Amino acid sequence: MLAQGLAMIICAFIFMTYIQGVVVLVFIVIISYILLQGYIYKKNEFYMPTAWIIVNSVLIFLGVIAPFIVQFFIENLLAFEGISVSIWILSFFIFLYAITTISADIRNIE
Repeated sequence: MLAQGLAMIICAFIFMTYIQGVVVLVFIVIISYILLQGYIYKKNEFYMPTAWIIVNSVLIFLGVIAPFIVQFFIENLLAFEGISVSIWILSFFIFLYAITTISADIRNIE
């Protein structure tokens, strides 16, 4: 499994542009991080330790702020686009939080 993932990353850098290879690499890192968080959550009997909550909150904050900051350095990216991407990312995380809260409530119905 790991060998296939590494082969996919290498192929992305060889047969695609540099940017597409970086996108594939970042996507794989994000998926791996999500799986790690799920493992930690399940291992701790469906409880996320406080340190991980802080780390995840900081990463979410940086993920929301990053497009807004990047738009100052990339000439082709307008201010409206940077703010729009930030709002979409924030909306995604709010939606994800809502889905997890609703699913937890449904599980706890007696």
